[in-house]
Amino acid sequence: MPKKRQEKNLATINQESVWDRIAKSLGAETIRQIANTLGLTDAAVWQWKHSGQIPSLDNLIKIARLSSTSIEWLITGEEPAWIRNSTPIQTIFTEGECRAIEKMARKEGIHFEEVVHRLTRQGLIEFGLDPDTEKSVTIEYFGEKVPIPLVGEIIQGKPIKALTEMEKVYVAKTFRDSDMVFALRVRGTGLEADGFKDGDLLIVIQEKEIPNGQLIVAIIEHKNAFVKRCFLEKNTFRLQATNPPHNPVTYTKEQVEIQGIVIGVQH
Repeated sequence: MPKKRQEKNLATINQESVWDRIAKSLGAETIRQIANTLGLTDAAVWQWKHSGQIPSLDNLIKIARLSSTSIEWLITGEEPAWIRNSTPIQTIFTEGECRAIEKMARKEGIHFEEVVHRLTRQGLIEFGLDPDTEKSVTIEYFGEKVPIPLVGEIIQGKPIKALTEMEKVYVAKTFRDSDMVFALRVRGTGLEADGFKDGDLLIVIQEKEIPNGQLIVAIIEHKNAFVKRCFLEKNTFRLQATNPPHNPVTYTKEQVEIQGIVIGVQH
């Protein structure tokens, strides 16, 4: 009997092609859109769609990073597909709290960092999270905090609610590396899929040039504010939700006012 063919065409595993998954992950429908997003020629991307060619590792990595998907899913269709971007938990300690933690560490004969890690784990468990499965969470701690302006409150798809009086909030010093940094307080549940919950502070920096794939705060048609990933395509902006994916929406440059890039969140 002839040997059963062992090789599989990876481009058609799970009935969905590699091309289908690339288009789905980037929220794009055409070869031109994907080529513009990745900085490639139409001819190179054409091979993925019509010849079943799998992208090079460099391009797979680029797609995975832009879309928060796993390379394994892109190639094979094996779940899980979507990987939540690492969301640091900024824990800022006062001088008194630092002294208390140092005292606990000396008493138990362990390092300061170990006490911080244990306390954070306890906090995650109290919030109903399993630290052993929340692999995307990074624990960071800072002993110093600095003020930045809090300019308003943001609800996904609604106008930014400006504050009647200028306020300042204290954030980790690592965030304020420019005078163009400001904060917006998240309200509602519209941004939970991105890891931002009601009451969180979005740390935003004003930038003139926005690299493709950055998470931005944008005001659409002089009215409603959105936090989405931005892709520049010729004279238009394609705005796409991060996780889970929704259909992208394309706007002219005149319709979009970019407020800045989201560089962090303080929970």
